[in-house]
Amino acid sequence: MLDYLFQFLLFLAKVFVILGGFIVLLAFIAKFKHKAEIEQGNLEDPEKATLVITDYAELLERDRLKVFNEVTTEEQRKVINKAMKVAAKKEKKLRVAQAKKQKTAALRQINEHFEASAKEIAVATAPVESATSDSKVTLVTTSVAQDATQTQPTTNLNQPTNSETIQDVEHEKEVTTHEESQNQTQTQSRDDVARDLDKTQAPEITQDKSAEEPNKDQATGVQTSFSVHGLFIIDFDGSVSGKEVAFLRRAVTLLVQVAEANDEVLLRLKSPGGVVNGYGLCAAELERLRKAGLNLTISVDEVAASGGYMMACVASKIIAAPFAYIGSIGVVAEFPNFNRVLKKYDVDYEQVTAGEFKRTMTTFGENTEEARAKFKEELKCVHHSFMAHVSKYRPTIDIDKVATGEHWLAVDALKLGLVDEIMTSDEYILNCIKKYDRVFKLEYRLGNKKNRWSTLVSSKLKAVASALVERFIGVKF
Repeated sequence: MLDYLFQFLLFLAKVFVILGGFIVLLAFIAKFKHKAEIEQGNLEDPEKATLVITDYAELLERDRLKVFNEVTTEEQRKVINKAMKVAAKKEKKLRVAQAKKQKTAALRQINEHFEASAKEIAVATAPVESATSDSKVTLVTTSVAQDATQTQPTTNLNQPTNSETIQDVEHEKEVTTHEESQNQTQTQSRDDVARDLDKTQAPEITQDKSAEEPNKDQATGVQTSFSVHGLFIIDFDGSVSGKEVAFLRRAVTLLVQVAEANDEVLLRLKSPGGVVNGYGLCAAELERLRKAGLNLTISVDEVAASGGYMMACVASKIIAAPFAYIGSIGVVAEFPNFNRVLKKYDVDYEQVTAGEFKRTMTTFGENTEEARAKFKEELKCVHHSFMAHVSKYRPTIDIDKVATGEHWLAVDALKLGLVDEIMTSDEYILNCIKKYDRVFKLEYRLGNKKNRWSTLVSSKLKAVASALVERFIGVKF
């Protein structure tokens, strides 16, 4: 009995080993197949891609801290940290002293402006008061003279008449109104000066306040808009077909919505060129960034030729590594013709078209001189459009000299005006980290590798289990 049990357990172990090996083999096959399909572009759906944001400043800081902890001892770290704290305190005191100095200067400016305004108001109102008092004396004298000429014995010169009383009341009203307007003018001038100084002396505080309080709907209290300020990095590794434009379109649409005017977008470009319509669309998408008021910079570390340069010339600034390939402004078309092979084996090829130039050059038919001439004319038309596109964004270059289909190293392209500066993208990003508060890298991925792997294994395991159950038990699920 024990022998039978041992044999059964051994059989189960062999089955599980074989089954496990079979599942692993299927998983590897499916994995490589999935990778090949991705490379061919069959599974690249931008709508299903996931946005991954990397903060370059935080990434570099983590690396720096890691190196710092590895190469220094604990005592050295304590000394360095103490020195950093002392430097931070000094910097804080300096900022506080500078703020107090600015505040004192602002108050002094307000007082000086107020005193000057008060003097101007006093000088302007002095003639008005003297003229008013003179008119009062004249009125009183006139009324007394008139009363003296009258024959009525009951008239008292010390008691003013009705006309004199009315005129005195009107004068008092005028003086009171003038004093009120003077006080109102002084108060308003002081408020205006203080408001102007607040705007000029503390712009940073105003910006910080607006950043802390985003726009909200007054009815619901829900945040309706926001903005992100800094440098945005996009990688574009282009193929001949230009299918990467699907992800570029999504990234551009995002940046147009979240970035502020005068923010910068860095496109790290690598492309040997490709089809005209694909790279024409890529260039048009980059134009959207320029229209939105964003500063577009393109860096070329390896190659930006033909369609790649069609994209690069849209940028406000082009930087390139010293030995990067730049240029190749031209148009080429090439394809084989199997007409002689078909004739050799007595194979007829028929092609029916409507329109004289519906088909010019063909792969299997016999090409004529008229078809070749028409095709060359079409290529020249595309080439002239390419030249016009480059001249639009880089008008200072000699387009006839560079539009020959040649390509140059970046150091030579700089002399021709095709690039603006010799620099690697890493060096440029490091400089931008010091310039901008935040530096982000935007990347769209098709999904998590672990999730894809687990889903793949579980699906294959389920299929194998279903096949085994159906084979030995006869039940399908």
